[in-house]
Amino acid sequence: MEYFPFPNLSEIALKSEEELKSIIRQLIYGLEYLHKHNLCHRDIKPENILYDQKEGRLKIIDFGISKKIFLHGARRDMLTIIGTNFYFAPEIYIGGGYDEKVDIWALGVTIYKLITGYTPFESDYHSDTITNILKGELRFDE
Repeated sequence: MEYFPFPNLSEIALKSEEELKSIIRQLIYGLEYLHKHNLCHRDIKPENILYDQKEGRLKIIDFGISKKIFLHGARRDMLTIIGTNFYFAPEIYIGGGYDEKVDIWALGVTIYKLITGYTPFESDYHSDTITNILKGELRFDE
């Protein structure tokens, strides 16, 4: 069993808006770095982000389904529906391929979950979650 010395983002309670802003900033820079190096993570979610609260630093982990990005003209070469469905971008379900922008979508879903405690398109049924993602129907609680 692997040991990680820091909790992931789903296991912590954020202390302030400043802490949330720091986390978001680091995630944006982390994804920018990956994408500049032609790597798409494909499973960005709180469980795949370790957080050292003492130092305020993040580590993106679990690159098991990441993929090197190859763009051939306008064609996108990633076709596999892989990752965690609550964080999927619509283009993953639509078909025709996708690119690294799916990581940005998943980042938005991750931020939403950090703020609200749940993902925006979440439903009790997988098929309803897919429909919510494709239609852009967000869940807002009072």
